Amino acid sequence: MRHLHFQKPSVLFFSAIALLLYMVPLNLTANACDPQWLKGVYDCGKVLQLDDGSIWKVHALSQVRATQWKMGENVVICAEERKMKNVDKPTDEQEWIFVNRLTRYAPPKKSSTCMP
Repeated sequence: MRHLHFQKPSVLFFSAIALLLYMVPLNLTANACDPQWLKGVYDCGKVLQLDDGSIWKVHALSQVRATQWKMGENVVICAEERKMKNVDKPTDEQEWIFVNRLTRYAPPKKSSTCMP
């Protein structure tokens, strides 16, 4: 039976690994949150549109908070974590709401009256 003998990794091997790691771009902003402002609040806060044009459906448990949000208010969106908060509210009222991005949405032609 023949035994395999492995040589110690050479400096060239470690240099190649270091070069590969250097060349791979690191996405350091993957979980970054971005400041935006509300361009539209639709369907009693169930759907929000941001100034970048993105449209977000508000999770059912978060809709109570989002009904109080108004167009033009400043928000922070963390797209990777699917959460958003209104930073124009007093600090003790700034709670995260949970959202999912929509690819399209047709806002209603009439504004509906929302129950408080």
